[in-house]
Amino acid sequence: MEIISNEVRKLNACLRQVENLNPSGASDEDILVRAKMLFMQEPKYKKGFKFDHVWNMVKKFEKFKDDVPTARQVDNPTPESPISTSPGLSSFTPSERPIGVKKAKLKRKNDDHESSVVDSIETSNNRLIDRLDKASLDRQEAFDIEREKIAMKKDKDEWKIIMKDLNSIADPNVCEEALCIFDQGEQLLLNQGSPKQIALESMMKNHTKHP
Repeated sequence: MEIISNEVRKLNACLRQVENLNPSGASDEDILVRAKMLFMQEPKYKKGFKFDHVWNMVKKFEKFKDDVPTARQVDNPTPESPISTSPGLSSFTPSERPIGVKKAKLKRKNDDHESSVVDSIETSNNRLIDRLDKASLDRQEAFDIEREKIAMKKDKDEWKIIMKDLNSIADPNVCEEALCIFDQGEQLLLNQGSPKQIALESMMKNHTKHP
């Protein structure tokens, strides 16, 4: 493990030296090749770097790094060398929000949604009540009309029966007696146009014709 650590640290040091030269147009691969050539100039490493198979895994480990900063690290800081923030400044990015703000926003959104649902339910209930009230009025109106029809038919039937019975009686005294029997047990309340009034008027006419 010590051998790997020493070689990786040495190659990292060579890599930093090449990067500090700022080779124009050189890619990361080109810089690594030059670093390996510089690495082999050390007599004890003249056979070259023997741990390419683990290089990508260990090159960024802190214990395998050398302490020489590179020009790239100075110009373009990496996550391994974060820029210190001034005291008192917020450390989170503008896209981040405190948890309290997110919870308050979510609660406000839920409250607005709940209020909208309640308003919708109340509106639907009011419409249903209006429809039921109208239907109730329509049923009451239909009931009243039907009751009037039944009453009119009953009056018509009574009128026919009374007129038939009165016309079949020749003696007006008997006719009058029959009418009294018809009204027995009731207070005589004659409404204009009712069968009882018509029958009474017919009886009076017959009584006048037959003194």
